[in-house]
Amino acid sequence: MNETGKVWLVGAGPGDAGLLTVKGAELLAAADTVVYDRLVSSALLAALPPAVKLIDVGKSGGQPRQDEINRLLIAEASAGKKVVRLKGGDPFLFGRGAEEFFALNAAGIFCEAIPGVSSALAAPAAAGIPVTHRGVSSSLHIITWHHQDGTAPSRERLRGLMNAGGTVVILMAAAGKNIGDELIRAGFAPDTPAAIIENPRTRRLTLADFSRAVENDPPQSPALVVVGEVCKLDARSTVQNSPDAARLGAEQCGETLLDENRLGENRLDEKRLAGARIVVTRPEPQNAAACREIRARGGIAIPLPLSRRVPLPVDGQTLLAAANYAWLVFTAAAGVDYFFAAYFRAGDIRRLANCRFAAVGAATAAALRGRGFIADYVAERANGRDLGEHLPATAAEKILLIRGKPTAAGLDEALRERGLIYDELAVYENVPLAENDATRRIIAERNFDFVFFASPLAVKIFTDRRQKNATEPTAEQKNVSGRATAVIALCIGGATAAAAREAGMTTHTAQTSFAGLCRLAEELWRPMGVSEKISD
Repeated sequence: MNETGKVWLVGAGPGDAGLLTVKGAELLAAADTVVYDRLVSSALLAALPPAVKLIDVGKSGGQPRQDEINRLLIAEASAGKKVVRLKGGDPFLFGRGAEEFFALNAAGIFCEAIPGVSSALAAPAAAGIPVTHRGVSSSLHIITWHHQDGTAPSRERLRGLMNAGGTVVILMAAAGKNIGDELIRAGFAPDTPAAIIENPRTRRLTLADFSRAVENDPPQSPALVVVGEVCKLDARSTVQNSPDAARLGAEQCGETLLDENRLGENRLDEKRLAGARIVVTRPEPQNAAACREIRARGGIAIPLPLSRRVPLPVDGQTLLAAANYAWLVFTAAAGVDYFFAAYFRAGDIRRLANCRFAAVGAATAAALRGRGFIADYVAERANGRDLGEHLPATAAEKILLIRGKPTAAGLDEALRERGLIYDELAVYENVPLAENDATRRIIAERNFDFVFFASPLAVKIFTDRRQKNATEPTAEQKNVSGRATAVIALCIGGATAAAAREAGMTTHTAQTSFAGLCRLAEELWRPMGVSEKISD
């Protein structure tokens, strides 16, 4: 008989995987079963081991019903599973988390709620709108535009919000075409500032402008609306550049009222990827580091590691024989790590004192420095072809290529064209990771703007899975950032780019590093990420 399991109601945050709490991430990593909602970021699920049972209970057309979800959670826990019920935003804010909590308690099953970051706070913050601000708004009211019976809030309730003052945040607002008119009828002034926030766009307007704006350009779900004087503030501008700085005074430092003629200017440059959804396909732990960099630039990182590195057995004598080569050439930072980890077990590192070292790029050179060796040559463009063409070796010098499998052809071809003789030492292998439901969903739904590739192998795995899991894009996907068009592949190196082009992707190449891919993404994304102002 199985011991009864446990259930944790975890708030997944507003869709950005980086906003999951530390405790939520720890519970997710230890889960046997994950029961998740429609708006939960696929990035949180894609990195889970294939053994984790993933159950999608995202409601569509009223299905599944809440009592069915309750029974499912009870059944999984009764089977002895550690169950994470992953809910968008915060589990107790319009998420029916309390209903699930009480149902589990009634069944005698341990349940704990882990708070999450709500979109009611995160989305306005990302748009530069502080929901409260001294001297502007001292209260916050969060409502939904759709009650359980499908009706909008009553006029009496809206009038109460108007009398209370402060900021109103309206969730589930994508279908609320009449929000502006209803608020005006309830007593809000027609010139009350408002904002419609949808990823990646923010439209600032007044309640009087609302109906015309959404009639001509309906917001895409999920969307929310902010109403109140705080919508005139922009926490992404600098006070020095604002004509209103003197009027605001010292207590307003860091946030400024918008100058309507300069809306969209004076943004902080480090958020140039704001709203961009970027799939990153590198193996871990490099994938996690790449995702952190994207988030730091304002983007939404979707980790989709397609392979993992497995060390290959190398006997001690083979490793020690590396000291007999004039050049040790490393094609990846991972090769440095695996080689030296094995070499330390095999013998004295001082045997390599007479060798010269070459690195494919800055990251690999940095890994060598971490082992106490300075690279004698670093390829300028961080790819195998460039490394082979410019390696300052002579035909009389013995060269050892230390790398992983499979290998790209560029380095070998360049060395052979120059008449250089080399040997190879494979210290690790890239092995495809098994799919889970989340990785299939990321590729099939095509809800991303760019894909970062660092190797032809990653392109091949992605392409194979895309062909296997392809579905017809929905009307909503066709309207979001051109996401129904060809995949936009941002690639490190010519070999990777060639593989992406052959797979039919729209391809852009950065020759140097992952930082180069980020800069390339910023140049491509910049025209898409400007807030809009609706005016007469």
